[in-house]
Amino acid sequence: MYHMNMAHSLFETVQVWQYTADSVTVAWAPFTHVYGLTTGLLVPLYSGSHAVLMSPFDFLMNPIDWLKAIQNLRPLTSGCPNFGYEFCVEHIDEEEAILEKLNLNHWRVAANGGELVQLETMTKFIRNLKSLAFRKPHLSSVWHVGMYGVNCDIQTAGKIYSLFSRSGSVALQSSH
Repeated sequence: MYHMNMAHSLFETVQVWQYTADSVTVAWAPFTHVYGLTTGLLVPLYSGSHAVLMSPFDFLMNPIDWLKAIQNLRPLTSGCPNFGYEFCVEHIDEEEAILEKLNLNHWRVAANGGELVQLETMTKFIRNLKSLAFRKPHLSSVWHVGMYGVNCDIQTAGKIYSLFSRSGSVALQSSH
């Protein structure tokens, strides 16, 4: 049952986020974390797309390198657990980002998941990096029940896709 749920969850993620063989994911969360395992490894493998993996240590030493990778590699998706966004807020100031001439306009899916998503953190992230052309509609919160391998909620581009699972039955519902 778990394998079927995980396969269905990966299928739905690929569909909702519109992965193609040309899509790129930039990830730094370790595979020992549900977010790193799912978005950094399993989704790219399942979709046949590309993944660029950063060391979590490198992210912690210089979080702006993650944003530089997003700018330079132009991924479809990149994201992390909420604490990563909070870490960026605490360690990257807007002036540093302006000096780096970062532009995040093309970042289509900025996912936040694997732990409780904090609206305050995401609001500060947007506010602190507003000059980088990062747009709020790019944010995507993801809630995942790791022990069952089921995405329960994916929000992207203003739409919420909910997945429900009982006894291995999963249905995708969209609401606006």
